[in-house]
Amino acid sequence: MEHYQIIIAGSGLPEGIKAMLSSREPYTLDELDESYGDLIHFLKHKEYYILLDRVEKGEAYKAQQTDPAMIAAAQRKIDKLASELEQLQPKEEIA
Repeated sequence: MEHYQIIIAGSGLPEGIKAMLSSREPYTLDELDESYGDLIHFLKHKEYYILLDRVEKGEAYKAQQTDPAMIAAAQRKIDKLASELEQLQPKEEIA
């Protein structure tokens, strides 16, 4: 299990995903196998999840803005990121 936590810590995945993966405490080999399977999925599609995190942060930033020009600029950036996100979307689902 320590090896699993070390991989998560150095993965470069967004903090929310790291927290979700780190919170697991598999007690059986099947649970451990499932945890590693999910970790592999997230690592395989790391760029997608990093981009998704950026879109979510951009939406939060935009929601805090009051200046229409800043809102428009944030929306343009979000739209660009969303376009890239569609290209990277994983084809398979997590088991």
